[in-house]
Amino acid sequence: MYLRSLALIISLIGFGLGQLKAEQSNAFPGPVTFTSPGQNAESLNAFGPFLFNEPSPEGGRVLGLRPLFVEHLDASGAHEETTIVYPIFYYRTYGDSYEWSLFKLINSTGRITTPKKDSGGFSDTLDVWPIYFSESTGHSATSSYALFPLYGKLQGHLGFEHAQFLAFPLYLSLEGRGSKTTYLPWPFLRYTRGDQNGFSVWPLFGTIQKPGVYKNTFALWPFIYFNQKFPNLDTSKSTEASQEIGILPFYSSEKKQGYVNENYLWPLFGFSDRTSPLRYHETRYLWPFLVQGRGDESYVNRFGPVYTHSVIKGLEKTWILWPFYRQEKWTDKDSAHEKTRVLFFLVSKDEQSSQSHPEKAHAYKTTIWPLVSIWDNGAGRIQTQLLSPFEGIFADNPQMRHAWTPLFSVIRFDQASQGETRLSFLWNAMTWSKSAQAKKTEFDLGPLLKLVTTDSIKRISFLGGLFGVNQDGFRHWNIFGLEFSPSKAIVAQAH
Repeated sequence: MYLRSLALIISLIGFGLGQLKAEQSNAFPGPVTFTSPGQNAESLNAFGPFLFNEPSPEGGRVLGLRPLFVEHLDASGAHEETTIVYPIFYYRTYGDSYEWSLFKLINSTGRITTPKKDSGGFSDTLDVWPIYFSESTGHSATSSYALFPLYGKLQGHLGFEHAQFLAFPLYLSLEGRGSKTTYLPWPFLRYTRGDQNGFSVWPLFGTIQKPGVYKNTFALWPFIYFNQKFPNLDTSKSTEASQEIGILPFYSSEKKQGYVNENYLWPLFGFSDRTSPLRYHETRYLWPFLVQGRGDESYVNRFGPVYTHSVIKGLEKTWILWPFYRQEKWTDKDSAHEKTRVLFFLVSKDEQSSQSHPEKAHAYKTTIWPLVSIWDNGAGRIQTQLLSPFEGIFADNPQMRHAWTPLFSVIRFDQASQGETRLSFLWNAMTWSKSAQAKKTEFDLGPLLKLVTTDSIKRISFLGGLFGVNQDGFRHWNIFGLEFSPSKAIVAQAH
């Protein structure tokens, strides 16, 4: 692709400029190559944060021209995903299939290799919301197509078992689970036949039932309803009898074996009482502001919006002055998790610790929006970035992390372990790295100045190695010039 060619050209330019014999070369704003602490593969950046080619956490590589274009490659160099001005457009591959989306409004999936028409299990889809929908399976009887609102036939697409419409909302037909429902027009006149049967003149009156299973009736929707489920003693599909009544906003109730839920002046006042399989009782006053609940696995104290504390199935939540402060705690196998938020994402902290070894250092990630984000894995690996406007909002979105986050990385600190660190300013215009294991310190000010210090030598070079001095054993200074070294594997990787 064009971007890979551009990366190769810039790598070759860096080779032409010359580089010192070191792990890091800096020709800012041209190519900057380096190996981050804890990594075995080189990274390339050029024109600040915009052009890049770097290793991915999964073992492949990520390259692109931020924020316009980002491409993910697996460990073998095969394409995995392409994004263009994310989140506007993305293209992903899954083995021999693909998926792409534009604004999540135009979506397509299909096979990369053209399958035989008689091969089963494949389909190509193209959806242009909310106008056009299609799914081609190779057989007209199972394919779908729709041009909304004129005409459409959907079979197994968009969650419909079978749907057909004509001049929507004048005619709509839905089939599934042994029943067919027809609307003339939707949603006002409904007629259902098959395993289920019923009719409605919405919103005045309606009923639908499956004999022996359930019957639902409404009048003046949504104010009056009466729903029943009948007991089914079939051990494979056993269900409990239940009953729901609503005369809103005056009264509503739901009752089944071991459970009662009643509301008065819905939804302001009410209570819930469960006796099996787990005991729980809840009382509500001016819902959702005042709620109290107690049970075997649940505990709720809500005095909204001032204070809320709940423990439900091991998940503990605390709100103070909603939405100012929120905290969640839970355990997952041997890990204890704690998530804290102030004003949604203004300040966020995620912390993880070991249940069996509480003495071990905790792993955490902290973001103060939009200033700084700090990540510490608890085993000596630390990353800090200033500025960081996206990490608190899109904490679990790797596409945002690759396409947008580095654009604001004015200052970045990386530590692989104690004594193995790298600090960069203004998108690698100035860098400082230290390795206690190699007993080496390195400082770069673009291509202007480079300083390398080890146990046995001290080297100062200018203009990318055009001239400089070194001091062997810190005793004798020697002048050198035109000392360059070829670019490393990054040249071969940017193809």
